[in-house]
Amino acid sequence: MSDFITLSNESTVNMAAIDDKKRLLMGAVLIPDLLIPRANGTSLRFSKEVIRKTSEVFFKRGYQQESTLEHNQDQKLEGMTVVESWIVEDSDKDKSAIYGIEAPVGSWVVSMKCENDEIYQMAKNGQVNGFSIEGIFRQTRSFYGI
Repeated sequence: MSDFITLSNESTVNMAAIDDKKRLLMGAVLIPDLLIPRANGTSLRFSKEVIRKTSEVFFKRGYQQESTLEHNQDQKLEGMTVVESWIVEDSDKDKSAIYGIEAPVGSWVVSMKCENDEIYQMAKNGQVNGFSIEGIFRQTRSFYGI
């Protein structure tokens, strides 16, 4: 739900400034309390607690190389790996802020190594511009849980 950016050696980065050697994409995966509309007309939001738990489960289950294009399970992507992951603790001092990503405290941010030429070119061209997590979540009384 948040655009990712591509990293360069410059302190101010935009989609036009791509580091072709590193081939990293960075962006927020989940932002706390952001209202997320769903295709069925409903919406949901994730608390900081659920975002942290979701990021932990993501790695416990080894999903760092499980990427698809637009959630299409028939389009599993090769050459995509999450290489950095963190929860924002201070919006002003966080690494994401250095690259111009506005990620509030509690956001889950990742850097992804993109060795997939087609997807990397799509990112450079602005045809893909963000990360989206896929999962099955159940509603409880106090928050959405995994």
